Amino acid sequence: MSDLDSVSPEQGLAIGQAAIARGDYRQAIAALESAAEQAGVATAIGADIRYWLATAYQASGDIEAARSVCRQLANHPLREQRQLAAQLLYILEAPKLARRADWQVEIPDLTSLSDDSSARLRQASGSLAKEKKETDYRLTPVDDLSRINTRDNRFLGFGLLFLIALLGWILFRPT
Repeated sequence: MSDLDSVSPEQGLAIGQAAIARGDYRQAIAALESAAEQAGVATAIGADIRYWLATAYQASGDIEAARSVCRQLANHPLREQRQLAAQLLYILEAPKLARRADWQVEIPDLTSLSDDSSARLRQASGSLAKEKKETDYRLTPVDDLSRINTRDNRFLGFGLLFLIALLGWILFRPT
């Protein structure tokens, strides 16, 4: 008898959900299978446990087991649980889309780097950061004022004048 057999279905569900959140799908499947055995198939908690079990199977790569659990839930007496199972089954049975190679980024395996090469890499990246020029963000005065576009300023002035007149009319109109 394992430790998971002595917990209630609610506790097994909580353990399974926490394991899924951590990415520990084997532990999640073990906890949820144990809880599913204890909970009735026709109960709401039993359906929730099985829904999470299907999710854990899917995340671990066992798509057929996830489909099987969803097919069992498709006959559940509660309509909401049947709908959830149908939605998940629809996702699981969807065809796998082909991805172009240029749409993916391949992350290189850095475990083969030795300590010396990683130290050299850090030194090189540190020297690149030092070589960057600092940008000067100070404002410089304009010598020739005739080069400034004042047409936009006139438009803003008319707009501001219109807003002031509208505000004055709203505040001081006779009631």
